[in-house]
Amino acid sequence: MSASDKGGRESLARLATSGTAWSFVASLGQQAIAFVVFVILARQLGPVEFGVVALANVFLDLLILVGRGGLTEVLIQRDRLDETEKSTAFWSSLCLGSAGTLAIWFGAGAAARYFDTPGMVPVMHGLALVCMLNALGTVQEAELKRDFGFKALAMRTLLATCVSGIAAVAAAYAGWGAMSLVVQRLVATLLLTGILWYAVRWVPKLTFSLSAASRQLRMGSAICGSSLLGVGNQRVIDVVIGRMLGATPLGYLRIAWRALDLLMELGLRPIQQVTLPAFSRLQNDAGALRAAYLRTARVTAIVIYPVFIGAAIVAPDLITLVFGAQWGPSVPLMQILALGVLVMPLIWFKSNVLLAIGRVRAVMLLNIVEFALSVAVVTISCRWGVTGAAWGNVIRLCLAVLPIWWVLHRYLGIELMPFFASQWQAATCTALMVIATFLVGLLCPGLPAVVRIAVVITVGAVVYFAALFLLHRQAWNELVDLAPRPARSLLARLGLAQRG
Repeated sequence: MSASDKGGRESLARLATSGTAWSFVASLGQQAIAFVVFVILARQLGPVEFGVVALANVFLDLLILVGRGGLTEVLIQRDRLDETEKSTAFWSSLCLGSAGTLAIWFGAGAAARYFDTPGMVPVMHGLALVCMLNALGTVQEAELKRDFGFKALAMRTLLATCVSGIAAVAAAYAGWGAMSLVVQRLVATLLLTGILWYAVRWVPKLTFSLSAASRQLRMGSAICGSSLLGVGNQRVIDVVIGRMLGATPLGYLRIAWRALDLLMELGLRPIQQVTLPAFSRLQNDAGALRAAYLRTARVTAIVIYPVFIGAAIVAPDLITLVFGAQWGPSVPLMQILALGVLVMPLIWFKSNVLLAIGRVRAVMLLNIVEFALSVAVVTISCRWGVTGAAWGNVIRLCLAVLPIWWVLHRYLGIELMPFFASQWQAATCTALMVIATFLVGLLCPGLPAVVRIAVVITVGAVVYFAALFLLHRQAWNELVDLAPRPARSLLARLGLAQRG
């Protein structure tokens, strides 16, 4: 390896680490604020309101992806961009986003009749504008991510979350019901798009290239289709439950899922944000890309295994304490859904690594397989109620692992044993954590809920990190590399990390 190649790799590693750190800061701040807002709203609203908005969001989230047209990812993947390319992408995205807004507005009545939920109509009308607003930031977001501008993205996310949360709480206390959640989404989207324009300071020109649009949309449509199927893998559960069981069971499931979404934002999203630009830089080096994927899966498991499994352990106390006794039925749902973490690191980044090497059709094929599994498994499991649907989600994740590995093996050369072995360190340390917390529960059965949660989290964290440090030192060092510089310096002074 030449000195320039080595320097380029080290520079990319620093950019990726910095990007991950800033994404984590954004997620931490955003989720701290969003969690407080969500708790307030959960105490003001009931499962019906959350269920109605969840059904409306099925259509909104799908049409937002159509409005973006996969163009953000297309622009990120390109080595170089000129003004014609960017302006063409902007106008294409704006047209698609406007079409999405019209589709939601005029389709609200039909959707409400299908789910026998009249309350969906005003909710969908209120959310319709989000599609067009979201499409306005397609190019600006791509520019920031291409340049690893995750600090600006982090600040944007924090501000939008804070202001939209305040607006939603005010609307809820004013008696707006489900519309308070609509206000939150609208205000957040307005701010997110506005801050993107302020940060990038790029203005589209009145130019449009048919050849550029055709090229972009050809690749973007495949990415968009894959993304639609990917979102559909999650949202099909909402559709099936809403159709077969109604809005109330869906509301209980959404609370359980929202609690886990908090953990996913903290543990998965910061890493995912960085992987597409980072993998794209390695697209011409198969060995380095293969190693980067396995390392990403390994580090992700180290981060999220203890968090998700720990959340399942404290869920009986946590859900009731935080959201209120009325959300008790969400407890077992959250515990079941948390088990999906066991395979998430293996499959979560497959789309980004395949997009980085231009294998768009492979992404589409995998998403079709996953979508088919979701429809089949959840439709069957829903016969056992909302609990069965939660188990169905875990089962469909597990069934998707082998076809995903086969595709990664074909295009990246990832072998089966290293693929699964990347999760070994996290699995062993998490198992020790579970044993320790189980013993704590046996020894301290009469503690108040708050104290019990604090004790279980403290003991679990100490056991997990001690096991990781003593049994898997390389994995420990990889985790430390993700920490902010002051934390790394402190750990180095304590002899728990390498200096430098």
